[in-house]
Amino acid sequence: MIRFEAVTKKYDDGTTAVDHLDLTAPTGKITVLVGPSGCGKTTTMKMLTGLLEPSEGRAKLFGHEVDASDLSVRRRVGFMSQAFSLYSELTVRQNLDLHARLFDMAAEKIPARVDEMIARFDLGDVTDSLPEALPLGIRQRLSLAVAMIHAPEILILDEPTSGVDPVARNGFWRILAELSRKDGVTIFVSTHFMNEAEWC
Repeated sequence: MIRFEAVTKKYDDGTTAVDHLDLTAPTGKITVLVGPSGCGKTTTMKMLTGLLEPSEGRAKLFGHEVDASDLSVRRRVGFMSQAFSLYSELTVRQNLDLHARLFDMAAEKIPARVDEMIARFDLGDVTDSLPEALPLGIRQRLSLAVAMIHAPEILILDEPTSGVDPVARNGFWRILAELSRKDGVTIFVSTHFMNEAEWC
């Protein structure tokens, strides 16, 4: 489902952020990129999501080169960035509802799917809260629920546990393991924590 073929990214200032990366992520498994800040993990994630184009080589999803304009592929992928992509003026429930609509889910299916995500990611006590009022670990779970609202086949997570306490981090990885094992979601995640690689 995910493949990089000699992918390189060079910026205009001459910096090479990614240098001939070859990688295949197995279907239904968790694959991790481990490395320190500044080693090219986020650049790699952005090329996979179509936010950046490779300078050389090919990044592929579902056997086809990444094309940012292909909405049919984008509907099959969930993405969680380092910066939380939540609407601060909307409640937890409203954020989930909006993202379901943005992914063009059938209107009659949205309430049940939102309730399912609230239960699965343990957000029941905060459904009427605004994201900025939530502790970081809960905001992280909400961001993951938002990324999963449309039931994607691939989940791309860019350093999702940065700044989160060890207990919340451990809980987050348990959720990822369940998504991979029970739901068959292919997960591609970056981290700078070596111990997180043990989950993959």
